[in-house]
Amino acid sequence: METNTHFYLDGYSLSEELLSDVDNMIELLSEINKKIFNKKGKLVLIPYFDGKIKEDGGVSGIVIGNNAHFTCHTFCYKNTMFVDYFGNKNNHEKVKEIVLNTFPTNDIDLCKENTNLKGNFGKHIIVKPTELITFKEAKQIIKRILFDIDMTPINGVIVNYKTETEFDLLQPIAESHISVHRQNEELVIDVFSCKYFDEKKLLKILNVDRYDSVSRGIRYN
Repeated sequence: METNTHFYLDGYSLSEELLSDVDNMIELLSEINKKIFNKKGKLVLIPYFDGKIKEDGGVSGIVIGNNAHFTCHTFCYKNTMFVDYFGNKNNHEKVKEIVLNTFPTNDIDLCKENTNLKGNFGKHIIVKPTELITFKEAKQIIKRILFDIDMTPINGVIVNYKTETEFDLLQPIAESHISVHRQNEELVIDVFSCKYFDEKKLLKILNVDRYDSVSRGIRYN
């Protein structure tokens, strides 16, 4: 089985009206589910306008399926959106096309050279632990991450459960999301936070010393 990979898209210069339009996000999720997840994904829509920081308001759209997820987080007062797709790399261009059809902008960044740069929206960290965990352990790890690195949950954990060794979890947070995917012997955990946090604490929680990191929001002023 080919290992799934992440696709990133940072979109700028979008109108507040478009980014706060719930119907527009529903349309995007429906298209992604139909064309990428073959109508088998679980869709979740989370308008977030009344949080601690008004300027962080927007809409989060999520699709989760077997060993895959799609998220789109809009920050309507900052005219910015962030897309993350974890899945088959053959779908990356199709995801990009669908997103830009729904949220049209020519001002985008695919984050391909952002590893060592400092962005204005924090980092996207991807970890592939060698020590496998069960479904129950994955839920506990998400709770620890929320507490230890001070993230703000805005919904319950979204679950796609098949067995104790095949499951998908995604925790929406005000700062973006945390996900855990296990497909038999393959485990992938990612934390996308639009605010900075102590990465050493995350490594300690996951009991790893290496991770991949992609900075987001590089072009935001």
